[in-house]
Amino acid sequence: MNSGRLMSLAVMLTILAAGAALADSTTRLGCDSDLDGDAQVTVNDVLEIVAVWGTPDHDTDGDGVCGVGEILQVLAEFGSTCHPFTNGVIVTMDYDAGVAIVQGTGLADHPMGPFDGSEGCFNPNTPTDQNFTWRIPLNPVYTNNPPVNLLNTFGAVGVCTNGVSWYNPYDGGGVDAPSTICMDEFNAHPSPDGSYHYHQASDWAYPTDASGHSILMGYAFDGYPVYGPYETEGVFAKDLTGDMALDECNTHSDPVRGIHYHAISFELDQSGFPWIAGCYRGVPDESNFMGGGGGPPPGGCNSGCGAAMAPPPVCMCLQNNPEYAYCCTDWDIYCCIQAQQYCGYNPPGGGCN
Repeated sequence: MNSGRLMSLAVMLTILAAGAALADSTTRLGCDSDLDGDAQVTVNDVLEIVAVWGTPDHDTDGDGVCGVGEILQVLAEFGSTCHPFTNGVIVTMDYDAGVAIVQGTGLADHPMGPFDGSEGCFNPNTPTDQNFTWRIPLNPVYTNNPPVNLLNTFGAVGVCTNGVSWYNPYDGGGVDAPSTICMDEFNAHPSPDGSYHYHQASDWAYPTDASGHSILMGYAFDGYPVYGPYETEGVFAKDLTGDMALDECNTHSDPVRGIHYHAISFELDQSGFPWIAGCYRGVPDESNFMGGGGGPPPGGCNSGCGAAMAPPPVCMCLQNNPEYAYCCTDWDIYCCIQAQQYCGYNPPGGGCN
């Protein structure tokens, strides 16, 4: 195929595809015609198809050869961005590895804080650029035995479409965060390392689509999507029964979205635990947990509690009570008793001495 015909083909595709509505292009990860992995379907992908025309390369329709089927497919997806992320989040696709590589700052595109107590929430930490890289599976693998226990995982367990991470239900002290820890008006707060994050649905995920189903909020690190609280107009997914009831991970499946999680917030329903997810329903990409997380407890907690053989989460739990904040650096029997009663602490030897 000569260059003139090749350019004519590219121009024709551009004109025909202009204004085309792409089904599920705002919720899915990856495009069948994104051959160069830049998460967009452009003329470059057309040229890739033309370059291997008539060969088995880039055969995406399963007929054994790259040809008319692939051109029709690239036409259907032409001009598409192959992911739903916003707020300057950079996404590339490693189709060979089966992952979307998501990079960003972790800072929100909505106001964060204030956390100085002026509006009722005091948090000594400040949101900072996290320069994160997360890997989201493109083809989630269902399992009843995930290799990572989401409820025991510190730090990020998924990422929202605005690039902000979401954490499991618990704060650093092992307490249910949405019901006990102050958040800003978007239901988020920063951790000691400056990672701004959600433990629950954010206000911006409350709207619904034309069917009454909540919009997409983000993805778990197993690749399954997370939607807001509503199944249909005015009906929380958490209140469904029968075949559509959410399972212990907070997932269910429908013909449009497949398997997906539903998030809810404390302000919408105080019985919404585990808020976003109770476990992974799929196999997460474990590279996301290598050295990640919300950082260590604030100054002194590791050394003070560590010397007393109390784990850092116990120290963080005690810090929530100003009367016992000193326990991070000056552990005594009163700290032990308080931790035993309120923080689930099991002292070495079975008692406080």
